[in-house]
Order: sequence, then structure tokens, then C-alpha cells
Amino acid sequence: MIAIIGILIALLLPAVQAAREAARRMQCTNNLKQIGIAMHNYHDSLKSFPPGNLHLTWMNGLHDAGGVPCGMWGWPLFILPYSEQQTLYNQFDFTHRAYAYAVGVKYTPHETTSPCGDTENQAIADQVPAFLRCPSGIHAGEVQKNSNKDYAAPAQDYAERADSTSTVESRYRPTRQSVFFRNSGVGLAEIVDGTSHTFLSLEAACTTHPQSTITNKSDNANPFLFVNHGSQGYALFTIAGVAYFAPNEISYNSECRVARGFHTGGLNAGMCDGSVQFVSNTVAATAWRATFTRANAQAPINTGGANEGGGSQTIDSL
Repeated sequence: MIAIIGILIALLLPAVQAAREAARRMQCTNNLKQIGIAMHNYHDSLKSFPPGNLHLTWMNGLHDAGGVPCGMWGWPLFILPYSEQQTLYNQFDFTHRAYAYAVGVKYTPHETTSPCGDTENQAIADQVPAFLRCPSGIHAGEVQKNSNKDYAAPAQDYAERADSTSTVESRYRPTRQSVFFRNSGVGLAEIVDGTSHTFLSLEAACTTHPQSTITNKSDNANPFLFVNHGSQGYALFTIAGVAYFAPNEISYNSECRVARGFHTGGLNAGMCDGSVQFVSNTVAATAWRATFTRANAQAPINTGGANEGGGSQTIDSL
């Protein structure tokens, strides 16, 4: 009898686990829908989507790392009033930089010291709303509980540095091909590829995949509001001019910068029309690349990738 019960449990356990993951994936889908609604409500009010990160001239100076201010304000700050988080939004001190509970190379010059940003905004830094946390995510690497999010804005190289108004180095210009970058304010009219064919948000788990083969893992990326690096609020398609074709890239030493999640077989993505798609890890590179851009622009591509596909596929046609 005991043996029979053991066999039944062994048969049922995978089904129960699959059901739980299906429920978590559905909640993740709902989270991305909430992000999309908040983004569109922001657009309705201000006639553009929020900036990927906001840089103001007074942020220059103290805490700069490589000429980039530590503590620029990330896109989640701007959608808080449009996602029933006005009280949380009111806690932010707009006369100071954002704060991050983190150390490491992404937060230089704060590799071994604190604070990371301005302590005036420390109190809000570990109050990430539930809709910015994926229930399938692994958050064991957080320096402070509930201080990292699991979603990001789609972008390309140096998105946190490219500016919509300033003259910048030519290598940063391609980053303006996506909807989000530093000081961006892209409106729906500028998404000429079609809103159903352009990413608005992506999963970007704050913890690196355990199966990664890279020794230089990042266990604490994607803080709530703090931006100094491409791993902080962005999911990049290109890194240093090299395209990574698949979601959940686990073989690059800065994989904390790419779209990543813990669902089986792929990850969720929000589109500019407000819908949410599930993108397979084996999606064709041409479709993956095209969906990051908004005006038929394409980033530099390494055609030697094993997952390179042909044709003019889009994510929602796969």
C-alpha cells in the first residue's frame, strides 16, 4: 500500500509543479499587462512613453562612474502614479539621486563601499511593488530584500548614456532605435513598425541563471529605480556591438544585461499595443532583433550565430 502511494505521489508531483509554474507564468503575464497599462496611461497624459532613465545636469559630479552618474532615475519611477502607486511615488525625493542596495562593478565606484546613490532615497529603494516582481524569479542574491525588480525596458548598447537631445558619440546613436534610452520620450507615432511588432517591456530577472557557465556571474542586478549601467532597468539586444540572438543568454560574461526569466522554454514580453507574448528561447534572430526596434532599424548583427533565422518574421507570428 505504501509503495502504491509513493508511486502515485511520484506521478502527481510533476503535474503539481507544472500547474504551479503555469500559475506563476500567468501572474507574470498580468504583471507585464499592468506595466503596459501604466505606460499607456502615462502616454495619454504626456503624449510619450516615459524615459528609459532620466539624467539631469545637476546629477553630474559626485558618484560618477566612467562619466555616467550613479543614481539616475529609472523608468519605473515615472509610471508609479499610473499604477495605483501614488503614495510610493510621493516618497521619492526629486532633489536627489536614486539609491541602490548593491555593490559590484555595475555600481562603480561603489564596489566595496556604501551608499550607492543618495541616502535621501534609501527608504523607497526596497519597496518594489508586487507587479514589478516575477513570482518565478529567484531573489536570493539581493543585498536587501525587495530592492530589485524583474522587468526591464527593451534597449540597445549604451541606452543609459544615449540622449535624445544632446550630441553624443556616434557609437551611442543606434540605441535610439528602441523605444527607451536616456532622456527618451518616444511617442506612439514614432513606432512605425507597428505597436504589435515592437517590445515595450521584457522580463529581466534580477538574479543570474544558476545554469550559467560564466564565472563572472551577477547575482544582484536590476535595482528598483537606480540607473548607472545597462543592467539596471534595461534588457539589451546588443552588447558592445555584438548581437545575442536568444533570450536567456547564459554564455556571456555580462548576461545580467540581457532579457532573462525563469519560465520553462522562454520568457514573457510586453508589446507596445499592450498585449503580452511568450517568446521562445529558440526564436529566430531576425524576429528577436526586429522587435527591439521601432522604425525598421537594425542593430549590428553577428551572422555567425547558431540561431540566426531568415525572412521577415515577427515575434507574434512564431
